Amino acid sequence: MRWSGVFHRFYEELSTQRPPDILLVHAGGNNLGLMSDQELALDIKRDILQLHQHFPSMTIAYSCINERKVWRNGPPGKINRDRKTVNTLVRNAVGNFGGVVIEHPLLRFFNNSLFLPDGVHFTEEGNRIFLSNIQAALKKILQ
Repeated sequence: MRWSGVFHRFYEELSTQRPPDILLVHAGGNNLGLMSDQELALDIKRDILQLHQHFPSMTIAYSCINERKVWRNGPPGKINRDRKTVNTLVRNAVGNFGGVVIEHPLLRFFNNSLFLPDGVHFTEEGNRIFLSNIQAALKKILQ
């Protein structure tokens, strides 16, 4: 899913229920290379800040865009730099209102055991690491 669809989907789901206590967002990677890193970061920051203003009691957790072996929309070096820029700018914005940032430092592009042959999706081990990071953050939020 691309970033523009994330909050549209959230508000669709919200129409039938109350807002969640915690909203975990892991999106934006599919936009890299299709728009500038600055534009993507500004879009994400704007939308997350708007959500925080509309639902101040909801904890927003931003799961950083992780490394991949393959990026579909540009040269890997440039896309990885853009990924780091987006993560830094969004990390700062989320931190300003007390949101949570989930990092994925062990998901490294050069580790063949973490990615399926397509270079994007995780193997069982990669998925375990990814979900463990999210689980740890959720446990911390709930304490």
